[in-house]
Amino acid sequence: MKYFTLCLFFVLAACGLQGPHVTIKSDRHSKDVEIYGWGSSIDETPEETFRLWRLRSYINKKTHAVNHRLYVTVAYFGDTKYFNRAADETVKNLPVTGQHIRGENCSRERCEVDEYIEIALSDQDLRQHTNSRYTVELYAKNGDSLMITIAPEMTRQQLEAIDKYVSNNPASSAP
Repeated sequence: MKYFTLCLFFVLAACGLQGPHVTIKSDRHSKDVEIYGWGSSIDETPEETFRLWRLRSYINKKTHAVNHRLYVTVAYFGDTKYFNRAADETVKNLPVTGQHIRGENCSRERCEVDEYIEIALSDQDLRQHTNSRYTVELYAKNGDSLMITIAPEMTRQQLEAIDKYVSNNPASSAP
């Protein structure tokens, strides 16, 4: 699954030849506009942990309230680690708002495990990192931890898309 995820990531990246960019998705029935940031990944050796992450923001169409999420996919071989806590570089706890674990390809006492983690990020914290990296550490129940670094370009593009949407679409108080 790790290699399928990695291949899918590169295929999708190749389709967007314009380089890293954000995608805005909306329809007239949704209460939110979704801003999908570009993905970043680390693939260590085949025996270690693969990480893929991206920002996603939700803008309420009526109020312009913004919610940010960091979506992380972690793939590894072995026993399930259960990444269930997160903190930033200031050791501020970040809410883990979603988690899904899937184990497959188990053979000879070894399984490939995929964990999908959703972490809430504040608008203020993201805006403080438009010119510097934003580091988030994930902690697992088994004692392991992983570092995720959000590049300033990733944060900047996300916030620019949000600000552009908000400035071009006035908030309404109508029901």
